[in-house]
Amino acid sequence: MLAAVTGGTGFLGSILVTRLAQRGDRVRVLTRPTSDVSALARLPNVELVRGDLADAAALGGLCAGADVLFHMAAVVSWERSSRDAQERVNVEGTRAVMEAARLAGTRRVIYTSSVAAIGLPAKRGVPADETNPFTGAEFGYFRSKHLAERVAFEAVEKHGLDVVALNPGTVFGGGASKRKTGSQKIIGMVAGGIPFYPRGGYCACDVDDVIDAHLAAVEKGRRGERYILGGHNLPSREVFGEIARQLGVRAPWIPVPGPLLRVAGELNELRSRITGRPTTITREYAVLGNMMLAYSSDKAIRELGYRVTPWPETVAKGIRSWREREARESAAAAAREARA
Repeated sequence: MLAAVTGGTGFLGSILVTRLAQRGDRVRVLTRPTSDVSALARLPNVELVRGDLADAAALGGLCAGADVLFHMAAVVSWERSSRDAQERVNVEGTRAVMEAARLAGTRRVIYTSSVAAIGLPAKRGVPADETNPFTGAEFGYFRSKHLAERVAFEAVEKHGLDVVALNPGTVFGGGASKRKTGSQKIIGMVAGGIPFYPRGGYCACDVDDVIDAHLAAVEKGRRGERYILGGHNLPSREVFGEIARQLGVRAPWIPVPGPLLRVAGELNELRSRITGRPTTITREYAVLGNMMLAYSSDKAIRELGYRVTPWPETVAKGIRSWREREARESAAAAAREARA
């Protein structure tokens, strides 16, 4: 099988490319000229296509002769300053990818969406499923992923493209990534002894389960359907608590009132604009942090054979990955200091 991949240098994408290459598939990956491709270049059967989602010629070369296209590239951010980039990459980039796949006659497109495209759960205390009416357009990432998914399904309706959408929750687990993932940042905060936790909750999933679902969707996914990839709908206190238990540190013990968390998000965004450094806790993240964002994976379990790894196992993998990253960063810092 020849698999084309966008977003192949990201967290999920790099793991998918590795899995495909190791099992003997040929893989063609779209990479921006500024991307670090050293890890991909070491893999067998991997071809790199330089370009981005605005480069029609590069997208055409990426899709030419491909049996399946995994469209995983996206701007994941909760900062309001990222909204233009999310519109350009998440929405218009998806439009360009679908058109390239159509023109190339790609057999199937697996689009990595998000539970953000599902929207806020309609009923309090009831996990949302794939039929959930979308709400949450006030959150930039929610809006961009919802619109991008609509673009993907318009290609099904108007042009007959064979598209399957996968909607992961908050992804935890192992894996190398140049940028710290959201789960690594959470582990780092707990390790640092943060005393506070938000009152809401996550739909947490294991990265290996998510990758398995991508591979299964090539053969088992139904054209024009979306599949939620979650598994554990947990209050933040339980998420942080299991991480703390495995790290051997005290779990956060002070629930943060919603208004106070929003103020912290506003101040962090202001500091980010002044310093130019990204922040994890933004106003949007703070508002969502006080909501219980629960989603049902029943459809994926039933149709894709989606497996849900026990939560303690997922946390253990995430902590191992976080510790490896911390060790690499410490070694790099020591080497820079030695050269200075």
